[in-house]
Amino acid sequence: MWIASLADGTFVPRSRLIANGVISQGAACFAETDPQVGTPGSNCPNLGSITYQRWENIGGSTAISDLLSATNYFQNGANVTQNVNIFESPTDILDNFGTRIRGFVCPPLSGQYTFWVAGDDNSELWMSMDENPNNAQRIAYHNAWTPSREWNWYGTQQSFPVTLQANQKYYIEARAKEGSGGDNLAVGWQLPNGGFERPIPGNRLAPFTNDTPPNCNFTASVSPSTISTTPNTPITLNASCSGNDCNGVNYQWSGNGFSSGSASASLNAPGSNGSYPYTVTLSKPGCSNTTTAIVTVNVGSNPPVGSCSPNNDQCSSSQSDTYNYSVVVPSSGNYMLKVTYRSYEGSGGIINWSVNGSNTVNPTGVGQTGIGNYEEAELGNASLNAGSNTITLSSGALFVCFQKVCANSGGSNPCPNPPAAPSVSASSTTAPSNLMATGCAGTVTWSNSAGTGNNVTVNPSSTTTYTATCEVNGCTSSPSNGLTVTGNGGGSACSAEEQKCSGNQSEVRDYTVNVPSAGLYTIKAFYQSHEGTGQIRCSVNSAPEGTAQTANMTNLGQYVEITLGSAQLNANNNIIHLKSGALYICFNKACASSSGARLGVAEEQTTDSPELTVSPNPNDGEFVARFYIEPGRKATLQVSDIQGREIWKKNLMGAGEHSEPVRLPAHSVGTFVLLLDKEATGAKGLAEFKRVIVVK
Repeated sequence: MWIASLADGTFVPRSRLIANGVISQGAACFAETDPQVGTPGSNCPNLGSITYQRWENIGGSTAISDLLSATNYFQNGANVTQNVNIFESPTDILDNFGTRIRGFVCPPLSGQYTFWVAGDDNSELWMSMDENPNNAQRIAYHNAWTPSREWNWYGTQQSFPVTLQANQKYYIEARAKEGSGGDNLAVGWQLPNGGFERPIPGNRLAPFTNDTPPNCNFTASVSPSTISTTPNTPITLNASCSGNDCNGVNYQWSGNGFSSGSASASLNAPGSNGSYPYTVTLSKPGCSNTTTAIVTVNVGSNPPVGSCSPNNDQCSSSQSDTYNYSVVVPSSGNYMLKVTYRSYEGSGGIINWSVNGSNTVNPTGVGQTGIGNYEEAELGNASLNAGSNTITLSSGALFVCFQKVCANSGGSNPCPNPPAAPSVSASSTTAPSNLMATGCAGTVTWSNSAGTGNNVTVNPSSTTTYTATCEVNGCTSSPSNGLTVTGNGGGSACSAEEQKCSGNQSEVRDYTVNVPSAGLYTIKAFYQSHEGTGQIRCSVNSAPEGTAQTANMTNLGQYVEITLGSAQLNANNNIIHLKSGALYICFNKACASSSGARLGVAEEQTTDSPELTVSPNPNDGEFVARFYIEPGRKATLQVSDIQGREIWKKNLMGAGEHSEPVRLPAHSVGTFVLLLDKEATGAKGLAEFKRVIVVK
């Protein structure tokens, strides 16, 4: 077929020109699939065709919904499946059938593309911003027929501009439902350089396959994480895997010249006293991510009996930047705490310390050290419990790095007869609750920032355990028995995240929200409306719907928050019913808030745990970053210098807890910023930072 190019960039078939009395001689005519300007070839695997499927003998109307609800819906076997070398179906072949053309499109250039769909009868074009069909969104459609390759009969045939990357595959799918008479279906695009390819030729297309990437949710762990022994003594390193996809993972141990590919590895401890880290790395064929864990082997002629924490280099820049060290002592009593530290930014450094979650924070001044020199300083006397104790450290205004904490029983004992722990009780095990303490002749201090005094009221949002101590004449008792109070849920809740789309008022999508108590709640939803400005209608528990709310246009893949109004909810489960108006709108989740506070972003931040950590820090340019990314969520891990220049970067796919080895260029020395930038899943994304010190 030959066509003429008009001034506005559209194309007209020669037959249509002649039918309207226009002579095509001398017109600028081309083959319709030829680009109009110089365009490079696409470079993706398996290019040359796209998959065409046909389901026959489907009656009803010409609506796409009839095709989707028919007995031979897409997941059932098609009557015809074949590959075609252009994004176009055979024309004028049957009545009462449905068509799907699907596969992958490979852009030759990076930039904005505009798509068109043309078909007989009703037709739709769906596209994903990656290779996953489950992420596809409708980007163009028409609800009546068009002649073959007629791209401009309806405004909705044309998509909004879509930004694509060169030589990256994107899933694409066209659908059509034929009633009677003629039939056709084709898809075209305009490239960033202004050229048109309508229909899209086979050298930009790859057929659909059922190949799916391997599942990569696995995390390494070790037990024990610390081994204390004497030189040349046989030891065993044990590693295990947690997560849904541990089947088929590979283990690799390394450290101090040792290597083993087994989960459990036996070796002799090093022959010299010192602390030696051994790292196990888990990997899986087909997965780009790896995960690591470390066993620290402490070798000494007379190994310590739990008097020092394992070495763990961590740096603090403020009092709120806290780090925990675990010290095990054989019996309860008073101990002198010592810390191994570096404070090279100047004199006047401060180390703040507390024991076992106490609200009492003790500041201790420390001297300046060299940038790579660790020194030991006494923190002070502390009352420790038999067994494991948690020592929490932070700095003041200057940057201070810690390595380990030790407890020595030979220190002075300022409180030979400390007061007894108070007796405690609670008015209720469910928030709010009044906590009461008796038997203390001094000051009662409650844990978890509950305050001081014999009676305090707490109203936690999550389940929390409280203890109390008694201080008399500067001496503090051991903690009391714990009181556990069930949280109130914060007065807000969100449904599980699940993409559901609505094309009209009859397509209702339900989300379940569980709230702690009955009452009046503000209802919010997260949505995307990439076809234009639309409307969202909401009702609760099958009650009459409220006033429709205007939903502003969003980008494809961008979910934003909208307040839909207030509603009376029951305690526990409630059904939030959402639907669109005339335009296609997709939802991600629904939330209810008794306070009307903004939901979504804060909730996302609390689910991303644990926080980003670096070990060791400081380091020699090689370290392990540990963090959490929700499974399936994209992220970027990046290291920049203090001028903002990127020196290392890696793209990641979320698999839960991650342990990512980082090796900086050999010349890297000084202070750097590690950034974990997570893809947006609600109104915005989430970024975490950590300062990294490299010394050599």
